[in-house]
Amino acid sequence: MGSAEEAEEIDWQVHLVRRVHRRHRYVRTCRCADVPAIITAPPPRRLIPNGMFSVDFVALLLVEKFILGRPLHRIILLLKMQGLTVSPGTLVGVLGRVLVLLRPLYAEIVTYNREETYVHADETGWPVYDEAGRQWLWVFVGQSTVVFMAAGTRSGRIAQGHLAPNGDADEGAGRTVSSDFFPGYNGLEKLGFTLAGCWVHARRPILRVAQAVSTLGDWGAAWQGRIAQLYRLHRAWLAQEQGTRAYETAHGQLSAHVEAMRRTLLAELPDPNLPPQARKALALMAKGWPRLTRFLEDPNVPLDNNAAERCLRTPVVGRKNFYGSGTAWSAELAAATFTIAETARKNGVDPLHFLQEYLGACAEQGGKPPQGEALARFRCWLKPAVRQGEDTS
Repeated sequence: MGSAEEAEEIDWQVHLVRRVHRRHRYVRTCRCADVPAIITAPPPRRLIPNGMFSVDFVALLLVEKFILGRPLHRIILLLKMQGLTVSPGTLVGVLGRVLVLLRPLYAEIVTYNREETYVHADETGWPVYDEAGRQWLWVFVGQSTVVFMAAGTRSGRIAQGHLAPNGDADEGAGRTVSSDFFPGYNGLEKLGFTLAGCWVHARRPILRVAQAVSTLGDWGAAWQGRIAQLYRLHRAWLAQEQGTRAYETAHGQLSAHVEAMRRTLLAELPDPNLPPQARKALALMAKGWPRLTRFLEDPNVPLDNNAAERCLRTPVVGRKNFYGSGTAWSAELAAATFTIAETARKNGVDPLHFLQEYLGACAEQGGKPPQGEALARFRCWLKPAVRQGEDTS
């Protein structure tokens, strides 16, 4: 008929590639005594000297393990399905070598993060199965960087040691830390930090009480409505241009709503008919009220700590899949990989491409981490200098 119909389909294929580097050998044709009789072309630079895996393989291994949360034994099974049999010890050895390469970049991110003006902080349990025992995975989300730290304690000194390493009384002046109501962050106020509360954590106990006590359904719904209206008014305020009349009007409406919530809170707390569970939930809100209303003084302060909780989502999924880390150094590797990947993603850089570029630079250095200007070009939080593309994570 002279015509044809087209039909499209998308195929998904994964191929393992074995690269063979042929190094030519040359024989001496002169009689010079200081020239070897036979010369072999130098081998290609590798990430791990005499290693069998390419840079892209190792970068994808990190993404599969820590970003996608795939346990190591499942990665090995996947590789076997694709035609490669590799032992767990081999991959563990690769990961151990990679940790040494990631440490300098991780240290760069930590240094910048501890100086940021606004930081979200949170922590979650992270099991470790060697002599280190149970650890905690801390996260500090700045405006440009994200830092994860594996520590053996949930003590507030971890946050203080990171954000105020010198321990000076005014080290946190002009800086704000958003967190939940965990008392470990209280010590930051003595170092000059401004603490901001989280309305999601203030709302959560109210929801639990309303669901547990059938007679408190309307009470819980009323408080949910007040907090929802708080978010709507806050978005409307930030949508206005600062310095305009509309901006001041929106701020006035927001302030009036906050004051109405405060009066309702103070009126309900002493009510003898209020069940103890509900009074406890409101008491938590009342205790944290100064921190919960910090956003009225500074429009850059968010209403909640969701930024930190979202960053913890990937580690929590990994913890569910592979139960934490087997050793302390593996926990350190997890923290370093989470840090680099989340910082890259926060700055619009694909984590896989970022790891490929960085590990490629390590290979160019003969399996050693880059230093000086070679390391500085990977400060994506200042000026992205690597390939950007669709976020594969």
